[in-house]
Amino acid sequence: MVKAFMFAFMVSIVIGPVAILIINYGLNGGLKKALLGCLGVWVANFTMTFAAYSINLVFEDSLSLDEDILDIVSSAILIVFGSMIAYKAIKTNILSSYVKCKKRTMHPVLGAFLLAVINPLSFVAYFSFAKELNVMNVQESFQLGLASSIAALIAMTAYAFLSGHYLNKISNPTILKFINIGSGVLIIGFGIFNYFY
Repeated sequence: MVKAFMFAFMVSIVIGPVAILIINYGLNGGLKKALLGCLGVWVANFTMTFAAYSINLVFEDSLSLDEDILDIVSSAILIVFGSMIAYKAIKTNILSSYVKCKKRTMHPVLGAFLLAVINPLSFVAYFSFAKELNVMNVQESFQLGLASSIAALIAMTAYAFLSGHYLNKISNPTILKFINIGSGVLIIGFGIFNYFY
């Protein structure tokens, strides 16, 4: 469960579309609106991770595939996902490009939920990572989904507080870039570790 929590935290701390939305809520609507968005992310993340772990459970039980092929594919997905995150962080000026968005009219819980659910890269990352967890039953899928969603809630809450109280004081996006680059490198590390161990 700790491994699922740590992986989910690393995926969630990455400044992607969902984190940008939470930051935007914090900048434009204050801390309360950002925290409502965090609630939507939490529900979406639980739904997505529970589905990924459960699909993996059914997949592993119904099909017998070569373990080496699964290791290579899941490692490749994690390495590509981490590389994309790190590359985007290096090439993007996060604050000037993404945070200054138009006002949203959708309720923050619903907006954050929908954005988190339709993010395919996160689901693919969780699905490929689920193979490593050796999920035995639906109850374990539920527990892992809950642990993963709590990790996402912690990461998004940090962004809510950051944007609601402190982001206006950051004039340089370097800190946010380093968070993204570090998260990408850690996900690449998970992929490499997954392949060799």
